[in-house]
Amino acid sequence: MTKTISLYQSFFRTTPPMRVLNIVSLISCASLFPLFWSFDYSDKVTISEEPNRLLKLAPAQYQLASENDILELKRKGVNFMDITGSLDGFDISNDEDFVAIQQAHTETPVTVYSYPTTISYADEVKSIIDGISIGRMRKKLTKFSSFFTRYYKTTYGVDSADWLFSQIEAIAAPVKDKVTVTKFAHDGWDQYSIIARIHGQVDDKVVVGAHQDSINLKLPMTLRAPGADDDGSGSITILEAYTLLVEQIQRGKFTPYNTLEFHWYSAEEVGLLGSQDVFNHYAAVNATVLGMLQQDMTGYTRGTLESGREIHFGMATDFVSPELTKFVELIIESYTDIPYRTGNFGYAASDHGSANKNGFPSAFMMEALPQSLETKDNWGHSERDTMDLIDFNHVRDHTKVSIGYAYELSLARNLY
Repeated sequence: MTKTISLYQSFFRTTPPMRVLNIVSLISCASLFPLFWSFDYSDKVTISEEPNRLLKLAPAQYQLASENDILELKRKGVNFMDITGSLDGFDISNDEDFVAIQQAHTETPVTVYSYPTTISYADEVKSIIDGISIGRMRKKLTKFSSFFTRYYKTTYGVDSADWLFSQIEAIAAPVKDKVTVTKFAHDGWDQYSIIARIHGQVDDKVVVGAHQDSINLKLPMTLRAPGADDDGSGSITILEAYTLLVEQIQRGKFTPYNTLEFHWYSAEEVGLLGSQDVFNHYAAVNATVLGMLQQDMTGYTRGTLESGREIHFGMATDFVSPELTKFVELIIESYTDIPYRTGNFGYAASDHGSANKNGFPSAFMMEALPQSLETKDNWGHSERDTMDLIDFNHVRDHTKVSIGYAYELSLARNLY
């Protein structure tokens, strides 16, 4: 038997039902999005007694949950944004306040820019991607995945962020007047996000992102979560792209027109918390983000091959900018030798969702389409996400795309 819990039942017992329906339909269907906590993964379903987090599961769908409920949603493959941190000053049990909350989190229309339709810097980009080092990426990922976990609430998560920050900062040291590396702190947990900013002639931003945290969904505070693929591979992908572009700056061969930023987000695994803070801030200060490319999981090809499919890039077509996605596809065709496949990844599938929600154009690519990642190993979000899963040739291909995207778009002008 399933149990349905609604926001009206939880908080609005004194509010007329029709008025609640006019605000938002906030019904949690246990058959689709069950909220339960079970160490033995039995079929027993229970409802958490104190749901104190507000999740956004779709542009107009909200759900109350506890932290244990959040883990269960993750175990069931349900994507969401945790928007609780933006509720300061609101009383969620108050009808008028909830209307304000809904209005505050209405999806902002995504800005449309006129991206290049042809490649302009083929020789320069190909010269840079020739410098991609699998050995260097392997060494960095071996270290990054050696932390017991990178879960955002643990001391290990802070230690891993400190190590990553030290690497990024050291790369920028020879050109620190042109590259700024900052810790983007968050309220409520200690693992910070990292932003490396390569200053351009204008403040308009071109962003390349990945998430640095990992999670073991059995017991996230207790069990090992190496996160070699998710998303250690993406973090190292954009670290290598950043390394090679900074080298070009040091040699006097590259000066972006648009400001180029590399982001490593905290707390993606629990509702895009880190990237929401970043892009909420950018929206608050009226920043211009020309494009954001998210690299989440770039190294696993075994499942693709076992399913009888060819190795490919997976490109999201939902909750992304079609125009920016088309530009990334141009980059793929120009600078790699493998195809891309398009498909739906779902709402809040990764940190690009935080950009999209705030009206900033985003694109999302993975190592393959989701159906190609199915495997009997069942290694995701567990202690089994280890280095032996990683195909560094595929990581290299994702790095090529990151470099091509960053170089071409950071030098593009007259986009609006």
